[in-house]
Amino acid sequence: TIEAGGGLSNYVFTYMVGGYAKYSLANLDALKLGAVVGANYNKNFAPNTDPATEGLNYGAGVFAEQPLGETGTIFGQVMYWAKTAVEDAPIMDHIGGLGGINFKITDKIAVKGQVEYISKQPLFSIGVGYTF
Repeated sequence: TIEAGGGLSNYVFTYMVGGYAKYSLANLDALKLGAVVGANYNKNFAPNTDPATEGLNYGAGVFAEQPLGETGTIFGQVMYWAKTAVEDAPIMDHIGGLGGINFKITDKIAVKGQVEYISKQPLFSIGVGYTF
């Protein structure tokens, strides 16, 4: 977003960062199923009308991963996010999910593309991830 005037101070930066910890509970012929917990910080990247939905959010859910050849993986997860705009919001307002594909560049670094549904908004992102 650019506002009237000039200079870097007139830009409004939006971003979202997040991290997840996953634990595989089942391995069915290379298909991994398990539990996931995560947190994200939304600075108006997922558009919202209530400033209360910005900031730190945390959640838990389930995930699935399936290898695609030597370096690729297709993945998906569904999360229950704790923070919403209204305290008595219906359960479905807390649900988010994502799915995508990643390809390893090294043993620890991968590039990925994903579609995510969060804050009642579908988002597409391309990123780089690091596996600990």
